Amino acid sequence: MGRLVNLAMKRFTDLESVRFFIMENLNDDMVADAQAGFDAFKAAAADFCDSGCVSESARFFKMLFSRMHGRGCNDASEFCGQCEANARKFFMARSMLHTIPCCLQDVIEQAISGAVYFRDAYGEELDAAESYLREQFAAQPQLIAQAEAMRAAVQEEVDCVASVYEDNKGDCA
Repeated sequence: MGRLVNLAMKRFTDLESVRFFIMENLNDDMVADAQAGFDAFKAAAADFCDSGCVSESARFFKMLFSRMHGRGCNDASEFCGQCEANARKFFMARSMLHTIPCCLQDVIEQAISGAVYFRDAYGEELDAAESYLREQFAAQPQLIAQAEAMRAAVQEEVDCVASVYEDNKGDCA
């Protein structure tokens, strides 16, 4: 990972080099999508705050993380395994009827929709970027293997979190 950072630092020496790279690789549709996404995020953030969802979500997360911590889960950044099991137990506690607050669920659903849209709309560009990086690092197969392992580990964690979320969504209108 350090090599990748060093290569990026050599290529991007100032803000202008970053701006040039972005403008060289973006088209008008991408810029419009980014602006629309930013505008939607601002509106959702305002609604989240204005509706009192910050306090409600904070209480929910405090309870969830309290229940997850310990019993083999000491770092939720490694969610799969014991943290996942503890989270599932939290949601299954019938006496508490724990559910994700609807206002928080709305934000999560919007983020998921945005990620799916990005993947669907820009999959070809992502594939081209991956091909480019593979070519650039072809002489360093250990770096490619390390990146692939990191990608697989992140995907596994995302899948675990998504599974717990999907299994425990509330009935929000």
